Amino acid sequence: GMPFPAYYQEIWKESRAGKSVPYEKTALKFIVKTARFISKMSPVSIPDEVNALAMARSLANLRGKGQPGVYELIDGVQSCFVKGDINMTAVFELDYLFRILSGIGAGSVAASDIIPPIVINFRGLCREYRIKISTIEKQETTLDIVKNPHHYSKSCFFHQLDFLGTGFCKRVHGPDYASGSGKNLVREIWEYRYGPSVETTLIDISVYGVTLSEACGSIMENKLKQNISAAELGTMLISAEVTGIDGFFEKYQNQIYDVIDRCGNFIDISTCLIKLRYLKNLQNMLHPSQAAFTYPLIKRCFEKSVELLEDGRGASETGEREYCEKLASLHALTLEEDMCPKELLRDKCSLILSGGPCNSRFYGTLLAVHFKQGEIGMEQFALRINAMLTSSMNKPEDAASFIAGVFLLGRDAVFSGNEVLAEIDRFVAGMDFDTFMLVLPNLRYAFTGFLPSETDRLAKMVASIHGIKPDELRGGIVTQDELALAMLLDEQSAEAMNQWGLPL
Repeated sequence: GMPFPAYYQEIWKESRAGKSVPYEKTALKFIVKTARFISKMSPVSIPDEVNALAMARSLANLRGKGQPGVYELIDGVQSCFVKGDINMTAVFELDYLFRILSGIGAGSVAASDIIPPIVINFRGLCREYRIKISTIEKQETTLDIVKNPHHYSKSCFFHQLDFLGTGFCKRVHGPDYASGSGKNLVREIWEYRYGPSVETTLIDISVYGVTLSEACGSIMENKLKQNISAAELGTMLISAEVTGIDGFFEKYQNQIYDVIDRCGNFIDISTCLIKLRYLKNLQNMLHPSQAAFTYPLIKRCFEKSVELLEDGRGASETGEREYCEKLASLHALTLEEDMCPKELLRDKCSLILSGGPCNSRFYGTLLAVHFKQGEIGMEQFALRINAMLTSSMNKPEDAASFIAGVFLLGRDAVFSGNEVLAEIDRFVAGMDFDTFMLVLPNLRYAFTGFLPSETDRLAKMVASIHGIKPDELRGGIVTQDELALAMLLDEQSAEAMNQWGLPL
C-alpha cells in the first residue's frame, strides 16, 4: 500500500485548509513531534530543530523540488538529531519518526455499493440496446450493420466485449474481417449470455479506462508500444474499426507507419496488406469518409511487400505455397487498387526472373505474373516453361512444383492454345512409373484449381495432342461395385493416415 499514510494524511489536511506550503508545514510538525519524544532520552536543542527544517529545505532545492517531501524530512532528522555513528548506535530517533509517519489510525474500506465506471458503462449500454442481463439464459440477436446505424453501434458494443475477453458474447454468423472469412456477408448474428464473471472481468480491466471503448483503445495502445508484427498490426486496425474506436488511426499514425517500415518479412507484410484491403472495404461500406486513412497505408504496405519479394527465392518446401499465394494477391491488387502500381511489381518480377537460383514453385508463379501483365506472349511463355521443365529433368519434383506455381495464376493460358499443355504433356510422358508416382502429389495439386468442366476440356485437349477423338474417351459412368471399392479404399486410406499421424 501507500508508504507513510499518516504523513500524507497531514498533507491532505493542510491542503484542504488552504495552506500555501503544506509540505513544509507538515515537515515542521513531524520535526517538533520527534524532538519532543527524544528530548526525554537525549538532549535536543531548538537550533537542532531549526537545522533539521533547513536541511530538509536545502535537500528539496538540491533535488529540484518546490517543498521538502517525506524523504527530505527523514534525511533532515537523521542529519541533525542522530548523534554519533549511525551504524554503531541505536537510532531510536528514526524509529520513532518512521512510526509516526506510518501512523496507528484505522481507516475504512470503501462501501460495497461503489461500482467501477466501466461496469456502469456496460450496464448503461445494455439498457440502451435492450440487452437483458437479468437472466443467465442464452439469447440471440441479428444485426444489419450496413442499413441500420443503431445495429452498427450495437455491433461495436459486442465487438468491444469480445475484444476485452469478457465471455459475454460470441459472433456465430457474419463477416470476420480479421480472418477474411465471410467478408461478403452484411448481417451479424450474436449469441450472448450474462453471468457474474462478465462484471468480474470488467472490474479487472477497469485500470485501462472508464468505458468499454476507452479500455479497448488503451489495450491497443499498449500493444502498439510493444514489438508487434505487421500481421498483428493489420488485425489490430480491423479490431479498432469494428469496435468503433474514434480517432484511433489519426492518433497513432506514426506508430502504425513505424511497424510497417521496420518489418523485414515478406509473408508478414503481405498478410498485413491483405488485412488492410479488408479494412478499406469495410470502411467504404460503413462510413466512406474515414477510408481515406487506409489508402496511403495500403500504398506504403504494398511498396514494402514488393521490396521484400525476393525472400521467395529461398522459400522452403513447407512455406513455398504461402509465398506464391501472397504473390498472387499482390498481382490482384495491381488490377484493383490505384495505389498499388503495376509497374513496381513488374520491375521486381523481372529482376527476380533474370537473377540467380529460385524456388521452382515461386519461379512458376513469377513467370505467370509476367505473362498476365503482358510482358511476354504465349509463345515466349511456352518456351520459358519448356526451358524450366528441361532443366529439371534430373529433379522432376521441382518441375512438378513449378507447374503448380504456373497454374496458380496462369491456368487460363492452357486454354489459349496447345503450346503450354504440349510442354507439360511432353514432360509427363518422359517419366517412368516410379518418377511419376514421386511427382504425382504436386501434379494433382497443380490441377486442383480447375473446375470440373475445365478438367473435361483439358482431357479432350490432351486427347487431341495424342490423336485420340473425344468420343473415344471413356465416359464417367461408375458401377456400384466400383463405388463400393472406392469407398473401402477411402476408409483404409483414412485409417492409415490416422495411424501415421497425418492430417486428413
